[in-house]
Amino acid sequence: MAVIWTFWLLNQFFVLIVLLNFLIAIISESYEAVMAESIIHKYEHKIEMNRSHRLFVNNVFGTKRLECQIVTAAPKEENLEDWTGFVHTITRFIQAKTDQNHVNQALELKKTELLVDGTIKKTSEELRKFVDRSVGGVQDRMEKLADDMREQNIMLQNLVRNAV
Repeated sequence: MAVIWTFWLLNQFFVLIVLLNFLIAIISESYEAVMAESIIHKYEHKIEMNRSHRLFVNNVFGTKRLECQIVTAAPKEENLEDWTGFVHTITRFIQAKTDQNHVNQALELKKTELLVDGTIKKTSEELRKFVDRSVGGVQDRMEKLADDMREQNIMLQNLVRNAV
């Protein structure tokens, strides 16, 4: 008879452990579902507050000018250390990667800026040299034409003197 009572007590003990594990699993699952939906409920509440505020303002002041009124509240302190640790880790990782991308983009932008500046300076120097050569060539031609005109003027004056 003692063996039956021992077996029955062990059976009750193991059934109790199994049922408590089921209860913990169900509560944990419900808690996860509530936490996943909490943000949606917060925004639904804020939307309702905005709607009520707009109706109040429109009815009291009789104005229809408010196209959008956003009412927000500071989040209350919640003790979610177990659940937010992972989220904070992910957030810090994403922030670090974002910062790294910003730094890389800034470096690439600076390199591109230096490359463009160098190209602009080189092109402007080449253009300046080309213009200087062109202007110098035109000035040389104009001086030569002026010399030719002086010689022809002298020759014409000589011809006019000899003819008179």
